[in-house]
Amino acid sequence: MSYTVTREIEPQMIADQIITAIEGGCNYWLGSFKLVTGHTTDVPWYGSPELYQGEFGISAIGSEDPDDEIWHLDNAALAGGLQAMADKYPEHYSNMITGSGDAETADVFLQCCLLGEIVYG
Repeated sequence: MSYTVTREIEPQMIADQIITAIEGGCNYWLGSFKLVTGHTTDVPWYGSPELYQGEFGISAIGSEDPDDEIWHLDNAALAGGLQAMADKYPEHYSNMITGSGDAETADVFLQCCLLGEIVYG
């Protein structure tokens, strides 16, 4: 028998994971992160919890060369990534939820959101 648990994730937790990933966890595979839709006046923009409260779109571009893949992060990608992280990498998910995560946790979060699984690292 199994049970399903639903948990609300606050925008601040998303912002914390994004800022940790961008500033220390994913720079070995991700070259740039650009806001496409959404608005914030915070600096850095990707660390603003308000951005993740509404509709937004971010382009994430690989780091190997100019012809690298472009991935898109939006509300649907966040929801899918959180579910993938909980299902496939429960230890990392638990670390994120309890606030004991680190750059590796944030990298796993971002890879789950953009790629659906850990591909790099």
